[in-house]
Amino acid sequence: MIYRIVIKKIIDDNMRVQGWVLPNDINDKVIYELYDSKNNKLSDFKIVSLKRQDVETIYLKREVEGLKLGFDLTFPYKGEDTYYFVIKTREKEVRLKLNRNEEHKFNSFAHKKKEAILSYFTKETFERAFDYLKREGIFNFIKKSKRKIGGIYVDYDYNEWYSLTKTTDEEFKKQNETYNEFKILPFYSIVIPMYNTPKHFTKLLMYSILNQTYKNYEVCILDATDYKDNIIKDKPKEFFIELEKIYNRDYRDIYKKDFNEIFKIKYEDKNKSIAYNTNLAIDMASGEYIVLSDHDDELTLDALYENTKVINQNSDVELIYSDEDKVDTKNNTYFEPHFKSDFNLDMLLSVNYFCHLTVVKRSLIDKIKKQDG
Repeated sequence: MIYRIVIKKIIDDNMRVQGWVLPNDINDKVIYELYDSKNNKLSDFKIVSLKRQDVETIYLKREVEGLKLGFDLTFPYKGEDTYYFVIKTREKEVRLKLNRNEEHKFNSFAHKKKEAILSYFTKETFERAFDYLKREGIFNFIKKSKRKIGGIYVDYDYNEWYSLTKTTDEEFKKQNETYNEFKILPFYSIVIPMYNTPKHFTKLLMYSILNQTYKNYEVCILDATDYKDNIIKDKPKEFFIELEKIYNRDYRDIYKKDFNEIFKIKYEDKNKSIAYNTNLAIDMASGEYIVLSDHDDELTLDALYENTKVINQNSDVELIYSDEDKVDTKNNTYFEPHFKSDFNLDMLLSVNYFCHLTVVKRSLIDKIKKQDG
């Protein structure tokens, strides 16, 4: 049996482990089990089988229909508990320790370097290296080898990079004090379709909006939560009642507007779709620019400020999109950044890479709606 763990991550009180297992006989069944530190077998986990064409191509030299060598395990993880993930095939059993310390080790530079080095010690790598040596000569072979080996030892940590490059508190303060100095002060409508949104996410989003360094905006919320379902906890409406009190206490003097002038909230009895709910939220909007936000987003505090800067640099701009990443809301660590290209029509025709955060001129939206009838 050959196996590899590719992802080991704790996100929002859940541990995720992803990898693949190749039995000696591909027809053998792979069994996955989870145990706690007292060796009690657990059932509170989810595991999904995945197709791994890359593994099939490398190790089997062909793709096998219906074969799923990959796995994606998730289970609730809190505190510093230790769990054991067991992988069984007919000829072998592997027992992997899972805890916060092991997760840190797995995602450390040392582990990544070790994995990168070991990845070169394969038959395929040596065959490619030999072919390159014959084709390009010893000088180019040494040059490329140095570049490859050098890349292994480049320390890179996204959170460290982010902490060094993010907007500082001093810059936020300056933006707060000077945003009125822009020649063009666009009025934004932040539209948010909501459905059964956990209070925790609602709170993070609303605070990220209220603390924007650019203040000329409104928030248009279409909430399609089923409030007749008593199973749902932390309903958005409960937070909106609390939010009005928070606004009147902490933000009223800053914005010099009533709560209802900033927040337009409408409730729908039925949840039809994200597109439908977004369109209803847009119908409530009066801004020159529509800011499209998901209900579980969190905006950087200078999001509107940076968009305003772009609009002042080019008043004809009709659409603006930004880079994005993901954040573990429990410990405020960032992961899976998406650094986007400049406008690329070919890419856009195959994938919506605009996504979060997208700002669209209202006149463009109206033009599209008119064309669609």
